Amino acid sequence: MTTAVETPAAVPAELIDAALGLPPDAREAFGVLLLDSLEPGLVDPATAGRAWTAEVTRRLAAFERGDMAATDWRQALARVEQRLQERRP
Repeated sequence: MTTAVETPAAVPAELIDAALGLPPDAREAFGVLLLDSLEPGLVDPATAGRAWTAEVTRRLAAFERGDMAATDWRQALARVEQRLQERRP
């Protein structure tokens, strides 16, 4: 599978392609592993999938009601990267 979006230079495209080519349950486990590497104990693998499903459902409903605007993924990624930089010593 090849990504159709630009990726940060710090992340090899091959890694992203390999991760996106995994079956959904493996991608979820990989995501939990990555999150846990940033903040150990933050994610409970047993409930992570249900929590994300609930969050996506909530956000979609808010978007459809007009309570939430769409954000370009590049802007969202830039905000996340900025916040991560601010948290690093």
